[in-house]
Amino acid sequence: MKLVGIHDYTMTAPMFIDPNTSLSWLRAFERLSAKHETHAFLREKNYDRSITGAINGIYYHFHTPNLNNQWRKIADQKPDLVFFNLCDFNGGFDGVAKLRNALPEAVFLIRFHHEPQHLFRKSRFLEILYAMDAAIVPMDFHKEDLKSARYFGDVYAAPFGVDWKDFATKARPFGERYWDVVSAVGPAPQKNTAMLKEVFSILEGRGYKTKNFGGLSKDLLSSNLEAVMDLPLVA
Repeated sequence: MKLVGIHDYTMTAPMFIDPNTSLSWLRAFERLSAKHETHAFLREKNYDRSITGAINGIYYHFHTPNLNNQWRKIADQKPDLVFFNLCDFNGGFDGVAKLRNALPEAVFLIRFHHEPQHLFRKSRFLEILYAMDAAIVPMDFHKEDLKSARYFGDVYAAPFGVDWKDFATKARPFGERYWDVVSAVGPAPQKNTAMLKEVFSILEGRGYKTKNFGGLSKDLLSSNLEAVMDLPLVA
C-alpha cells in the first residue's frame, strides 16, 4: 500500500527529517514504512525538490508553494491513502478538490489539531471535511461534533496527551480547583519550556498554583496515529 502525507505548515527540511522532532504523523510514517511505501509532501520556505531515496523509510518531497500548486505531483504518486494535516483550509481547498477528482479510489484521511466547534467557523472547512473518507479528532467527545455537522465518514480519536477534564476549570467551584494556571507544553526546544518554568516560578512565588501537564511522548503519539492509518481503510 502507498501512503502519502501532506503537511501545509512551513518548517525547515532538517526539522521535518529529524526523528527527534515532535511531528507524530511523520514518526508514524517511519514506522509504517516497514510495511508500506510512504511519501511526505511538506511545505518548506526555501527548498523545492524531492529527495532521492528514502530517509528513515520516508520519501520526502519539499515544496515552497501551497497545496493548490502541488496536487499534480501528489496525484502522480497514485497513493492508496492520502493523510492531510491542514491549517489553511481556505488556501488548500482547491488542491483537495483537484486531488479528490484525480484520485477517486484513494482513501482521504484528515487529522484535526483543534476542536471542531472552533474549526466550523473557518472558511472552506466543511467543504474539505465532506471530501474526506475518515477523520481523526483530538478527543472522543469531538466525534459528536462532526456528526452534528452531518459528516458520515469514519471518525477516530487520537489524543494529544492531555486530559481535557484537567483544563475544564469551570467544572468545579473556584475554591476547589486544583490549579490556578495550567499548560500543556512539551520538551521540544521550540515550545519555550524554559520560559514557561520561569513564569510559573514567579507565579508560584506570588501564591498561585501552577501545573504543566506536558503530554504524551512522541512515540506514544505516533503509535496512536499508526494504529488508525494501519486499519484496513483501503480494503
